Amino acid sequence: ERREPTGGKGVAAQLKAVIEAPVSKVWPTVRDCQHFKEFMPRTGKSELLKKEGNTMLCYVEIKMPWPLDAMKLESLSTIEELEGGGFKRSWKLSKGSFDHNNGSYQIEPFQGDESRSLVTYLVDAKPSIAVPDAILRKAQGKTLPDMIDAIGVRAGAPARKK
Repeated sequence: ERREPTGGKGVAAQLKAVIEAPVSKVWPTVRDCQHFKEFMPRTGKSELLKKEGNTMLCYVEIKMPWPLDAMKLESLSTIEELEGGGFKRSWKLSKGSFDHNNGSYQIEPFQGDESRSLVTYLVDAKPSIAVPDAILRKAQGKTLPDMIDAIGVRAGAPARKK
């Protein structure tokens, strides 16, 4: 679902998807940013820079098509436990190749079924580079399903048929 980005610039979206894996498997997949480079589409580098209580400072580099340089992002994430057995990781840009980049992953049991997870992903981002919003939206539309598939496979769910 397309949303209105902050200041009317960039991209913003909400995606809800069911992953055929329990919260206990899906949650660490989206929580542990240092492992994103191992499975997230277009992620070239990812590190956990600092962890303190329920906050984490994460660094991610997103590979871009030639001739663009990688997008670099340092974000402060906050972790919270939700009623009903779910979790949420919200992030806000600290510094990087973006004017803004905020969002969240929320993982909860799907309709009370402990073997399935409902993933709600929110993003509101504007790269600092000059890329038309229409191109950003098109790229985001292609990337989101691949991202959900990668999370599911990492969590042990069967790959979705395309």
